Amino acid sequence: MKSFTRFFLRPVPAALLTRRAWPIVLIFITGTALSIVVFFLVHSLETEREIKDFEQIAIERIGHLENSLEEAVVDKVHSIRALFAASNFVDRKEFKVFVSHLDQHGTTIQAFEWIPRVPESSRAAYEKAA
Repeated sequence: MKSFTRFFLRPVPAALLTRRAWPIVLIFITGTALSIVVFFLVHSLETEREIKDFEQIAIERIGHLENSLEEAVVDKVHSIRALFAASNFVDRKEFKVFVSHLDQHGTTIQAFEWIPRVPESSRAAYEKAA
């Protein structure tokens, strides 16, 4: 046992330690540098992929949202146009009754407004009646 401890615990000359340590230090530094480079490359590629995935999902969701809003709004606007096409004159009361029916079927549109076109010559009489 004494020869074993004497062999492994004996002092090693500094020059020999330096010559033995250089390859280990060089391998350690090279490995660390390569690991850092690979980490940043992979991180960059993953970030790009995540951004593309996010943008694709966002585009799909925006498309679905636009389609659903368009269907809801366009259908209601077409209904109002049909009301005016079917009647010679639509007054405020008829419009209010018709629109209240449209508002019951969803909350996509906040409100429909009664804003009739009034010629300048009839404006004063219309304002008095309102």
